[in-house]
Amino acid sequence: MSAQELRIYHRLQLAAQEAKKAADEALRDTGLTTAQTAVLAVVSGQSVTQREVATQLGLTEGAITAMVNRLSKLGYLSRQRDSTDARLRLLQVSQAGQEALTIARTRFELVNKAIDAAFSPEELIDLTDTLVRMRGALQSISIQDPPGT
Repeated sequence: MSAQELRIYHRLQLAAQEAKKAADEALRDTGLTTAQTAVLAVVSGQSVTQREVATQLGLTEGAITAMVNRLSKLGYLSRQRDSTDARLRLLQVSQAGQEALTIARTRFELVNKAIDAAFSPEELIDLTDTLVRMRGALQSISIQDPPGT
C-alpha cells in the first residue's frame, strides 16, 4: 500500500488538528499560544539568540521576532547584549515567563497523558522514530523535482 492509498497526509493533518485543538484548549486561559510556549521552553534556563530559537523550532526568524516581541511586551522574555559580541542580543526567560511556562507545562501534561493512554511505550518509541523519519523525508523534497524522481 502507498501513502496515498492509506491517506497518510490526510490522517496526519487530522491528528495535527486534534493535537492543536487540545493544546489550545489546555492553554486557553494562559494568554499563550503553543508557538509562544515552545519559544519559552527553548529559551528557558539558557541565553540564546533568536536565530538559535528559530533553528531549534524549525521556524523563520521573522516568525520568532514577532513572538519574541509579544513575549517581551508580556514581560516573559528579555533581550541582553552578548558580552563577547555586541551585535548579538541574547534572549532570557524572566521570572514571570518561567511561571507562565510552568503553568503551560502542567497543562500540556493532560495532552501528553491522553497520547500515553493511546499507545504502549514501545508504540510511542516507534511513532517517534516514524515521525522523525517522515520529517526528514519531507524536508528533502524539492518542488523542482518532477514527480517520480
